[in-house]
Amino acid sequence: MHWAIEGGGGATGLDPILNDADIVFHSADDINPEMRRQLVAFCERAEKPLIALDESSLSGLAEALLAWSPLGLVF
Repeated sequence: MHWAIEGGGGATGLDPILNDADIVFHSADDINPEMRRQLVAFCERAEKPLIALDESSLSGLAEALLAWSPLGLVF
């Protein structure tokens, strides 16, 4: 699920999505330092992988999945 941070807002409303996630991806370019700290802390507590995307696009997500996936997914 994609969740866009509008206007530099925080994690309000993001907790239910994160709780259901198995893996959390984020765009390194589209996240402020405070939000990154919140995501890192959440993922550490919940023992969920946090993966930074090289670019905020479908191809960036595909590259991250190929590099990370233990299943060896092929697109």
